[in-house]
Amino acid sequence: SRSSAASDVYKRQVETANTQQESLLELGSRALPLSQFALGTIFLEVVDAQTGVTIENYTSIISNNTQTAFYSDNDDVTAGIQLTQNEYMFAISSDGYFTRNKSCTAIAQQNNICRIELLNDNFSVDGSGTLITVLSWDLEPSDLDSHMAKYDISGNETYHIYYSSSTDSDTGDNLDTDDTDSYGPETITIDSVDSDAVYVYYVHHYSGAGSISTTSLAQVEVTRIGDSENPVTSSTYRAPSSGEGDYWKVFEIRNAIVYPCVQNCLMSSSPSYSSLRFGGMESDTKPIHDVPLEIKRSLDFE
Repeated sequence: SRSSAASDVYKRQVETANTQQESLLELGSRALPLSQFALGTIFLEVVDAQTGVTIENYTSIISNNTQTAFYSDNDDVTAGIQLTQNEYMFAISSDGYFTRNKSCTAIAQQNNICRIELLNDNFSVDGSGTLITVLSWDLEPSDLDSHMAKYDISGNETYHIYYSSSTDSDTGDNLDTDDTDSYGPETITIDSVDSDAVYVYYVHHYSGAGSISTTSLAQVEVTRIGDSENPVTSSTYRAPSSGEGDYWKVFEIRNAIVYPCVQNCLMSSSPSYSSLRFGGMESDTKPIHDVPLEIKRSLDFE
């Protein structure tokens, strides 16, 4: 095991040396491999998805494929949770909010931040139901922006919600805030999905180092709030891990159905709706039942 000195250079005293210079032998440096059981510390940050305000009281269930831990009070986790290096699922519940499941990774010998946004459960529902998107990301890029564009049956843009135009006066659909200093969340709410319209949701890398695919670890959680016959449903879409482009097309909504983007989702310019809805041509979006299993797993479909 490593000594408390924990340096990469090990030295040995030679008792028969004649001089101080001769008494130290350089044995060189050696990198010791991390044990598979090496610990990392995860710090939970639980916030309101619309206001960004910290939620003080919550319960958490932490699990992976081999173990499950239950914490009845967030005081148990404020000092950090030490976990072996692995990916874990966090299920966070708090009074007045929808339960949220999010995957976070414990990296050995590091402090790891797991930021979880909870949606308030007091949304009103009418028409085809309320749809809420929550964008969150890591330290870099510092500024990612949420965009929601809506088109009529003829393909004309009827609104474009983003940081410079955060609320549509006709529908009330809105972006809550423009987060410019990392992490998010940015939440866009559609009060009642219009089944005759087409919506396109995408994320823009506005500023900051890194890229959407290499450093952002961006996730978009889409929550659909229905009535008693169609309860709350939620899916999480993760940023592509390869490819180039400052624009990430996440999904479209057509006929009140969410169609996630599954190929060529990073673009060099802002995306629009695909031709599938109007022309029947090949599209970069597919209904959920047509998405290959391995892609469904990467997108965290439920």
